[in-house]
Amino acid sequence: MIFNWSRGKNPKFFLNFKENPSVKSLGLNINNSWNIYLKNFDENSCLESQKINKHPLISITKDQSKTYNVDSSILIEFSNTPFSYQGCINFAEKFGHLNVESSFDISDEYLEHANAWLWELANIKNVFNLIDFKQNLNFKKFSQYLKIDNKTGLWVYENNNYNLDNLKFPIEIRPTANFEDGFKRNLIRLNENLNKENLPLLIDDILTIIFHNFYRERMKPVVSQDRKFSSQVQPTSLIGYIWFELFKIVENENLIKKCYHCNKLFFIGLGSSRVDKKYCSNSCIVNDTRIEAILKKYEKEFEKKGYTISKSSGNTFVTFDYWLISKKNKLIGGLEIKQSEKLEESQKWDHQCKLIQTKLSANNLKLAFLINDDKKNSHGKDGKKFMFGRAPTSVTLIEEIPDISIFEELENKIANKRNKLSMEDLIESDEIKILGDDKKYKRA
Repeated sequence: MIFNWSRGKNPKFFLNFKENPSVKSLGLNINNSWNIYLKNFDENSCLESQKINKHPLISITKDQSKTYNVDSSILIEFSNTPFSYQGCINFAEKFGHLNVESSFDISDEYLEHANAWLWELANIKNVFNLIDFKQNLNFKKFSQYLKIDNKTGLWVYENNNYNLDNLKFPIEIRPTANFEDGFKRNLIRLNENLNKENLPLLIDDILTIIFHNFYRERMKPVVSQDRKFSSQVQPTSLIGYIWFELFKIVENENLIKKCYHCNKLFFIGLGSSRVDKKYCSNSCIVNDTRIEAILKKYEKEFEKKGYTISKSSGNTFVTFDYWLISKKNKLIGGLEIKQSEKLEESQKWDHQCKLIQTKLSANNLKLAFLINDDKKNSHGKDGKKFMFGRAPTSVTLIEEIPDISIFEELENKIANKRNKLSMEDLIESDEIKILGDDKKYKRA
């Protein structure tokens, strides 16, 4: 299918809809448009119950808009979009407006609810999550999302993984009599424990309900006449096209995988790629090979200091490249590896520090290391090593990796004293100087 779409430029974000000039000058009823959207796409009142009042908006100007032919890659791009307002803005810069229902198409701009973008994104990410469960028959992990009435076999699927600050985007799917009447068939009842046999059936039912809610109203029949009359279905919007592509993946049973290096989703079409493909691109193959080579240079040093290194499932905004594990199999911290020339002197340094501290906070960890080993390094020189705590100022340039016993002893002191002194404070204190050579810890 060739689907043409007009891509606007210069997307802007308004945290409060009252800040947008068009809302004031045209008297747009933002609250009413949001309620209409919820009525169509929030069947179980997941969002409505939170009483959203601010209604952040995404504005995309129509100036110099360009029409382009979209392809299946846009679905992957959208599904890999970070779950944040900035992630939505970055997507809008590249592809324009989604044209979600109840948006405003005015003379010089498109105005859309940013929370509607996030709701669509949450549900699409959730579908990929369901596909992964089905393909790997992971019924034990999937069962964590289910509530089952043992007497009736009725079930409720709940996914509460998508949150932004204090705003939650919980996904709830349940069988209903109205839905079953419309489809003239019964959804599965779990009269036995979840297993590899009934897992695919249950997930298919959940996917059927999701596509019924988000997909069917966004397609229209198109009749053409080129010597012969023909018809096809056509998306009514860019978000409709994204759901159409997702439906085709489910219909064709395409294999969904996560890149071994960047953890982004990619899918393997019928006959287009090897089933054992591990990376989404050649650049990820090259970068992962380089990072593995760097790790080998420092792995023995970590092992001598008592750490075990475990590769994570991918480097995302909440996971590290590698996890650091103690001999007692306790998660101690994270490890990042970079290949940037003079990283700490570049404009990216502040962003890198904030990102690592975000990862520490997300995993409730107090310690991380960053090794920056520039691939242009000559004469066999080692890269620079940095130690991070969760406080913004607790970044230290180190000559050697400190022994893991230092941090274990400090944690024991915290437990024994039963005070609120944090690991960051202890790293800043004189206690760490007693346990190690003070000259090894230099302020970056």
